[in-house]
Amino acid sequence: MKHENAWRSRAARIVAVFGTLIGLAPAHAAIRCEDLRQVEISQMNISAAEVVPAGGFHSAMGFNGLEAAKLPEFCRVTVVAHPSAQSHIGIEVWLPTGDWNGKFLGTGNGGFAGHIAYRSLADGLRSHYAVANTDTGTSPDAGYFTSREEVKDWAFRSVHQMTIAAQSLVKAFYGKPPKERYFSGCSSGGQEGLTEAQRFPDDYDGILAGAPANDRVDLHVALLWNWRAMHRADGTAIFSSEQLLLLSAMVAKSCPSVNGVVMNPAVCAFDVAQFKCRRDDHGEGCFTGEQIAAIRNVYNGPEDPKSQRRIYPGLAYGSESQWTALLPTEHGGGAMPYDALLRAALGAEWHGVFGFRFGQDTEAVERDLSTVVNATDPNLDAFRSHGGKLLLTHGWADPVIAPGGSIRYVDELRKRYGADVNSFLRFYLVPGEAHCGGGPGPSTYEGLGILADWVERGKAPSAIQATGGSRLKEALLCPYPQRAVLKGAGVPDEARSYACVSP
Repeated sequence: MKHENAWRSRAARIVAVFGTLIGLAPAHAAIRCEDLRQVEISQMNISAAEVVPAGGFHSAMGFNGLEAAKLPEFCRVTVVAHPSAQSHIGIEVWLPTGDWNGKFLGTGNGGFAGHIAYRSLADGLRSHYAVANTDTGTSPDAGYFTSREEVKDWAFRSVHQMTIAAQSLVKAFYGKPPKERYFSGCSSGGQEGLTEAQRFPDDYDGILAGAPANDRVDLHVALLWNWRAMHRADGTAIFSSEQLLLLSAMVAKSCPSVNGVVMNPAVCAFDVAQFKCRRDDHGEGCFTGEQIAAIRNVYNGPEDPKSQRRIYPGLAYGSESQWTALLPTEHGGGAMPYDALLRAALGAEWHGVFGFRFGQDTEAVERDLSTVVNATDPNLDAFRSHGGKLLLTHGWADPVIAPGGSIRYVDELRKRYGADVNSFLRFYLVPGEAHCGGGPGPSTYEGLGILADWVERGKAPSAIQATGGSRLKEALLCPYPQRAVLKGAGVPDEARSYACVSP
């Protein structure tokens, strides 16, 4: 599943511009970088500690376009954590040797990880954070879980171990702990952020979680469901990419949209049956019965065929142009349904992608893994009590993790805490944003800077302006459950033309 993991990790980038540079000061090291190898941390070995000169770090993984020459000098520390006898969790901590903002940033991963996310480290370093990342203990064969301990490392232990290591090294190197501690991640990284808030609430002061994969078991059931909906039993695709673009255009015409971007799928009324082909249509500008059934399945999400229980929300209206992620690649083969977690749980009862039973097999995996890999607990009492803040975002056009999953979790938090939820939570749905960025809608916003203002200065976020979409250049993001409404005769593709209103 290496190619699958690479696709997921490319998509799972941090959805933030790394804040302001307030409070910078020259870093005065308490000890030499090389001496950090002598620091003792329980259940960990420090394998290397060395100063990397400015522009001197190069990685085979690359930086996804970020120039290594722009990296300042830093102290690079590599750590291996072994909370169990079978664990081998790789960790890297980068410590600025020049200007340090006094803060620590933990960063997340995509998919099953299996490698260090160097782009995330580089982003944090350039913004003067002490920053850390982990391979989650799944290297080198991410997704091919060999033991229950490895599943635990990936699901919740690795990021906590990374956080312990990083904060210990920060204190040793600078002679003082970080003033504030932040975590930022998307997809699996978003799940990691919620896992930290639920299991280890004292680790971070602020958490930025994008498109979280927190209902992990049922998400993987949904990924398999969507893949099956889009493919025939022989593995051939039911749709071409052109047909998905046609579907996207049809939805945009039927729903409130701007420049082809559906603004609020929750109020969209679309029935694909009106575009069913007649006998003489030859499939041009319409959809076959097979295709209509597939489209409805993707919109509805997975269902237990006996109890009719809705296992996981379906993808939202307006995401159709992004469903190409579910199609075979141009090099042959096909997009994987992310079945590794299901296979790991079912063992001999795994009967292949098309043999999976959405009733009894789903229940079996839920019984086996939900308490290990899910991050759906609405009890954030301890995180709230120590002043923690959670900034949650999700793109409406996400083709991988349905935004309805985040809505479901936030609704549970609102049910538990009532109006007090606003003291520690903000949730934003982003029109036209695909999985962790990209898509036709604007997906650039200063997430970490906004979170820092809230944590450090008590400035609770309200509306956020997002920019950078391929079709829609600007959008006003309103804190859920508010929605953006056009003011009078305003220009529809300008954020200033909207106001946030309550439902």
